[in-house]
Amino acid sequence: MRGERLAHAACRALCAALDRERASLIIVKRDTKMADKAILHVHNHEGLPKIYVGARSFMCIGAKPPFDHPHVFLTFGDENEKVCPYCSTLYVYDPTLGPMEARPASAVWHGESVAESA
Repeated sequence: MRGERLAHAACRALCAALDRERASLIIVKRDTKMADKAILHVHNHEGLPKIYVGARSFMCIGAKPPFDHPHVFLTFGDENEKVCPYCSTLYVYDPTLGPMEARPASAVWHGESVAESA
């Protein structure tokens, strides 16, 4: 009987610790925007036929939220052109741009939604 109580107490302590850990992760997640990461995020909200990017790997989000598609990681590999499988935007690698730059510059997503940018 005493062993059972100790086991239950240990289980409660572990569950409380896990709940505290989960709560801290949720807080961090809410305070972090995807665009704050060290990878270029690009959108084609303007419906451009072509966007130039300075990174060989980047994230396409389609249009600005809430009209975005699943955010997909694209990489050029040995090629200099890549088409997004969701929105069919043509991306062209331009080594004259910095790794967090695109042309037009308005195609870089900084975490704003359509309502925030209007």
